[in-house]
Amino acid sequence: GQAALLRGPGGVYLSQGIAVVPGATYNLVAYGKSSNSTIFHAIGINFYDINSNRVGQGFARITTTGYQLVNTTVNTPPKQSRYLLP
Repeated sequence: GQAALLRGPGGVYLSQGIAVVPGATYNLVAYGKSSNSTIFHAIGINFYDINSNRVGQGFARITTTGYQLVNTTVNTPPKQSRYLLP
């Protein structure tokens, strides 16, 4: 799908749980830009186990003031059942 987020003074955090295949490779791709390079901006993926403990993570930092295509490729842990797009 298509969506856009505008970061306000307090920042933006978006989280969505998605089912994944254990041991598979996924590529997260997004366009992003930063108006302040001293603040951390990124797209990312967090992996959680059945007890909601984070067991893995992947991210790509956004560093330019103009839109840039960023991506991160991650392998799901072997017993993974879901991940969150933070």
